[in-house]
Amino acid sequence: MAPFLIEASRWLFLCVLLGAPWAYGCTLERTIALLNVGCGLILALWLAGLLVGRKALAIEWVNAACVVWLIGQGWMVALNAQFRHDPKEGLFHPMWTWWEDGPGTVDGAVSVTMMWRVTALLGMLLYVGDLARRAVWRRRIRQTVILAGASVILFGIVQRALGAHAIFWVGKPTTSAFFATFYYSGNAGAFINLVLPIVAGAAVLALGVSSSRGQRTVALPALGICLAGGCVNASRAAFVVMCALALAWVVWMARTSFHTSRWSRSRALSAVVSVLALGAIISCAGWEAAVQKWTLLPQQLNADNPRLLAAWACVRMLPDAGFWGFGPGTFELTFPHYTHFLGASIPGTWRFAHNDYLQALIEWGWVGAAALGILLFRGIAVCFFRSADAARAGEERGLLFSIGLALAGIAIHATIDFPLQIASLQFYVVTFLGMAAASGQADLDSRTVAAVTGA
Repeated sequence: MAPFLIEASRWLFLCVLLGAPWAYGCTLERTIALLNVGCGLILALWLAGLLVGRKALAIEWVNAACVVWLIGQGWMVALNAQFRHDPKEGLFHPMWTWWEDGPGTVDGAVSVTMMWRVTALLGMLLYVGDLARRAVWRRRIRQTVILAGASVILFGIVQRALGAHAIFWVGKPTTSAFFATFYYSGNAGAFINLVLPIVAGAAVLALGVSSSRGQRTVALPALGICLAGGCVNASRAAFVVMCALALAWVVWMARTSFHTSRWSRSRALSAVVSVLALGAIISCAGWEAAVQKWTLLPQQLNADNPRLLAAWACVRMLPDAGFWGFGPGTFELTFPHYTHFLGASIPGTWRFAHNDYLQALIEWGWVGAAALGILLFRGIAVCFFRSADAARAGEERGLLFSIGLALAGIAIHATIDFPLQIASLQFYVVTFLGMAAASGQADLDSRTVAAVTGA
């Protein structure tokens, strides 16, 4: 019974990994709820399998400590609501609280809703940290990421080529710069940059002499699709990040021995054909939208830029947010109360700060934001450090470097946008962080082989 429960959780995880970006990037309330349910089912099956089989839980202690702290802090703040937000009046009404002098959210309903999502995602980080100890599942995760990325990005390219005015099945035109299944091109660009390094690593492996025809058939076109998608997508920040990631990959390849397997002429020809195909895709896939976006840049580089003004307002919020923050998910409620000094310079409703680090400080305070920072930046450092270990196999080193690049790319993008507030991107980030954590533990597949062979 235990093996069945654990295996069921693993295949369900791959289904969620594949489906999350297709569900509008999990940016709608109903698709976020589906992601929460999917994560909950995965964790329930996994934990039930461990209990039935009496198996030990393999976790990386630093990640586990941060996860426990964040879940504990988040629920403590969410369940100690000190105010109730009135959406009609835009005011906060005081409430009775069980810990009057303790940290509490400014709206309990919003923070509780967010904490269900945060709890599920942090649980998935520990889950992947256990799952990715097995080489066969690392390969399956990588293959699923490639399939999800290539299919979603290809869908976006087709939309651009056909001049679609909205996501095909939505029907009514949208005023936002959408791409593929994402309503906002910046989120789509962040997704492209998350999967691009993984696809690039697979493409390099596919060019090796020992690779199969199936690997080349999938990996090389997928790389061309990802690069083309990054070029025709309208997000300027994502395009700059993509160029930096591509340059970093080339430099790393030149400085390491990961490429020492000789390339045959047919492999080299495949690479040339892929590059030519990429140029053809870009030329007919509606790159005009991206060019038009770049032409607007000079007039937006001024002191009245709304994002700069919003960042200024966010900085003014930090003293009131304090050590514990206003509460998970409360940025949209609190931000309008700190923009009066800007007059009409900040129009409309701002759901996100367009700077994930400032938003983390506002919602989680200095204490929670520090734990989030440890999870992200320690994961990046671990990937780069372990990818330089010559004792590791070339494929493993390439995968770790790819994960590190993907996480570094979204960390850079988060300084001027909000990719870390999007549920599907959060899901991919915790998946990669879990894989980074698993790289420091014994490979169960290798250990099993050693036990069988007597090595």
